[in-house]
Amino acid sequence: MDFDSPILGAVYADALGYLESEGRIKEVRIEPGVDVHTGWDLGIGDATAIWFVQVVGREYRLVGYYESSGAPLGHYVDKVNEFKFKHKVRFGNHYLPHDTRQRELIAGMSRLETLRSLGIEPEVVPAHNPQDGINAVRRMLDRTIIDPVRCAEGLDLLRNYKYEWQERKRIWSPHPRHDFASHCADALRCFAAGHDPNAPRVGSGRSYSQPVTTPSHWAS
Repeated sequence: MDFDSPILGAVYADALGYLESEGRIKEVRIEPGVDVHTGWDLGIGDATAIWFVQVVGREYRLVGYYESSGAPLGHYVDKVNEFKFKHKVRFGNHYLPHDTRQRELIAGMSRLETLRSLGIEPEVVPAHNPQDGINAVRRMLDRTIIDPVRCAEGLDLLRNYKYEWQERKRIWSPHPRHDFASHCADALRCFAAGHDPNAPRVGSGRSYSQPVTTPSHWAS
């Protein structure tokens, strides 16, 4: 994958470019004795995304990515179990966003309850400021290697995850765009915020967020 041509306003351009220059986007062996964690973003009427992550010592290994849309939750549980049996691994935590607890009007059950009925025990990540979550992902990427084959779609989407450009002010907004790349980025943010015990939560009084106040080709 070529990271030589930066995408204007890309949220993780610097981090992914650094990984590429360090040779950390490479084939990753899935360790059979190490838990595989998942980070999810559950779409309603649009895409659902899942990252598969191993933590080996202080190193994060992104070992798989899956995304689809228009499918019931059972489809995604099947894909998770397919990964488990294919690679002969065991799962650790399944990190899901806080709105997983919300009940769906038609089903009368929350997606949390539905997932539990399908054999997935979610670790619900408390609400957090999105920029804090982005910074948690950046800290994580500093100690990450990524498999370019099993994570090919996820890498491409992360590369295209962008801040909004405010034409009137001629600056990048601190808020990323909600588009085709959002679900992938939000799933990784869910994992990073859930797995990082120091990540601030809404109402905690702690925040790492730094708004982007000057226009730049490389948002950071």
